[in-house]
Amino acid sequence: MRLEEYWGVGPKTAARREDELGYPSAVEAIESADSRALAAAGLSRGRATQILRRANGGQAMDMLAAGDTRAVYKELLALAQRYAVTLPPTRGRPDWGEAETAAVRAELSMAAGEVLAARDAAEHALMLAPDYRRARAVLEKLSASAR
Repeated sequence: MRLEEYWGVGPKTAARREDELGYPSAVEAIESADSRALAAAGLSRGRATQILRRANGGQAMDMLAAGDTRAVYKELLALAQRYAVTLPPTRGRPDWGEAETAAVRAELSMAAGEVLAARDAAEHALMLAPDYRRARAVLEKLSASAR
């Protein structure tokens, strides 16, 4: 099978994957849902996921949701911190990205059941922006659930 026959793999993508991985390894990476091999060859994780989802259906997604999910979650949080976008200031919201990122990290940690991480992130956001309602809301929810 030619690489271009896979959804989302055009001539440029096929040529790059063949140069980086070689044809057999590129096909094997797609067939075995090896997103790491595709990412290591220069394909973004999001693009690799799209290709694998179409190429392998639900079974590819099961493989992607395996044991390294936690590592991917932590990497996503680190990237969000690094590339946080600043929104125009409004009352009750900070005008810089670090506090917003900390508040989102607090919400994600709370949703994952990581109470201490959620509390730390929310408190960090409030240190940066003492009137930040989003971070205060996380602390209030954590306090309510502790009662």
